[in-house]
Amino acid sequence: MAQLVPISRDLHSGQSWKRPTNLQFAAAHAITPLFAQELAAAAMAFPIGFIQQDGSYLPAAILGLEPGVNLFLGQQNQWLGRYVPLSLRYHPFQLARMQDEQMALCIFDDHLSAAGIGEPFFASSGEPTEEISKILQGLNQIHAGHQSMVRLCALLDEHGLIEPWPIKVQKEAGVVNVDGVFRIKESALNELEPQALADLQRASALPAAYCQLLSMQHLSGLGQLAQMREKAQAPRLPVNALGELDMDSLMASQTIDFTRLM
Repeated sequence: MAQLVPISRDLHSGQSWKRPTNLQFAAAHAITPLFAQELAAAAMAFPIGFIQQDGSYLPAAILGLEPGVNLFLGQQNQWLGRYVPLSLRYHPFQLARMQDEQMALCIFDDHLSAAGIGEPFFASSGEPTEEISKILQGLNQIHAGHQSMVRLCALLDEHGLIEPWPIKVQKEAGVVNVDGVFRIKESALNELEPQALADLQRASALPAAYCQLLSMQHLSGLGQLAQMREKAQAPRLPVNALGELDMDSLMASQTIDFTRLM
């Protein structure tokens, strides 16, 4: 399994890194955090819920209905949504907190390569390349957005606006229950006292609440994606040389299911 390693001039001045050629690495991301600067775009693309992380609430894109399955990634590793979350765009890089409590730019070690194969970390001057500098700047902005989102969600929770979201999605095999996700309690939002509403408005917390509520319309689309995947992965029925359904093979394998023949 790939490990995050901090990038340093001493260790990586003679190495390069490989840019991902597709989004296959995101196949197991059934849920991924969202940041303040992307909530509006994300709300137009997929359901958003709140998750608990390190004792705090954070908004997250709901990309699947079961752990390890990202329904927005197609069979050819193509992205099926209209927006790619920031948390996935900077792969294989992440900011991570080191033992000295400082944040450091890290990379997953399966994307390291020898010098000249891929893109260098450092220029001949010893300074980070322009590309690495842009990545670091972008990740620093994301980190600042993360801190801001933690504070905003804490304020929403303080006003009693976050509640469990009992998600139920219809799939071909039946109803799927998704646990561990939270939503805005719309009734509580509508009943806020003027002072509380003003406090949330001053803190710029209201857009996060409205984005989450707006995004809930995409939940049915997630169920449709799950059904499409089920159909794509369904075993193909055997046919004979004439292209006709081979009933002998079906009976021999004992896999006949008349519901699939409708």
